[in-house]
Amino acid sequence: MLKDVMVHLDGSADDVVRLERAEAVGTQFGAHLTGLLTIRLPTPFITMEESATAAALVSEMVQRAREEGNATSKKVQSRLSTLSCPSELRRIDGVSGDIERRAVAEARTADLVVALRPYGAGRKTVWLELVEALLFGTGRALLLQPPDGKPAQPITRPFVCWNESREATRAVAEAMPFLRAAQSVVLAMVDPDTGSGAEWHEPGAAMARHLARHGVKTELMNVAAGSHASAEALLRAAESRGADLIVLGGYGHSRLREWALGGVTRDMLTSANVPLLIAH
Repeated sequence: MLKDVMVHLDGSADDVVRLERAEAVGTQFGAHLTGLLTIRLPTPFITMEESATAAALVSEMVQRAREEGNATSKKVQSRLSTLSCPSELRRIDGVSGDIERRAVAEARTADLVVALRPYGAGRKTVWLELVEALLFGTGRALLLQPPDGKPAQPITRPFVCWNESREATRAVAEAMPFLRAAQSVVLAMVDPDTGSGAEWHEPGAAMARHLARHGVKTELMNVAAGSHASAEALLRAAESRGADLIVLGGYGHSRLREWALGGVTRDMLTSANVPLLIAH
C-alpha cells in the first residue's frame, strides 16, 4: 500500500498541479504527504584574481535566495495545512548537483514521488536533472503529472506498457496499489513477437495471470505501432481506453554522471497528457 507520498515543490505556480495530484493520491490511499521544497542557490564562480567585492556580491545573492526561500516555505506550509491528508514540509537549499543528491536521499524513504513531467514544448526544464536523478537514483517510482493535465481525480483506469523487461517489471510492482484499486486495467504490448512452434506464447499472458493472483483483472491489448513510434502508438491506445494513468519502465543509462534516456521513455515524458507512473 501507499502510505508515504513525497511531492516535489519549488514555490512556483506549478506547485498547484503537483499538489493536486499528490493530495488525490494521499486521500485515495490514506497516505502521509511530505512536501520536498527545493530552493536553488546561485553557484559562485570566483577566481583567486577576483576582488573581495565580487565575493561579497555572491554572498549577498545567496543570502537573498535563502530569504526568498523562507518566504516560499511559509507560503507552501500554509498550503499544506489545507490538505485533506496529513502532511509535513522538508526543505533543501543548495546549488545544482547538491540539490539532486540530497533529494534522492530524501525520496528513498517514500513509497512514491510526485513531480511534474519534465519535458514538453515550451516548458522550462529547470528541474529536468532533478526528475532524472530521482528516476534513476531512488529505487522508487515517480508519478509525473502533465503540466496542463486535467484536475486530479482518484486513478481508476491504469494502462500498463508491458514488454517483459526488468524495467517494466519494476514499474508493475511499484504500480500495484493503483492496479489493485482500479476499476479496469489494460496490459498493452507494442508489436509483440509471439514466436513460433515450441517457443510460441501469448504476449502478456503470464503477467496477466500474476496480476490476477493479486486480485487485478486485466484486458490484454496488442498495440500495432506500424509507421508510428512506439510511444505515439501507446499514447493513442491509452487514450482509446480512457486511461487515467500510464505505467511504464524508465529506460536509460548513466555515462559520466549524465543520464541518457531511452527513446520511448523520452517521448512519453514529452507528450503524455495523463499521469505517468515510471520506474527504473
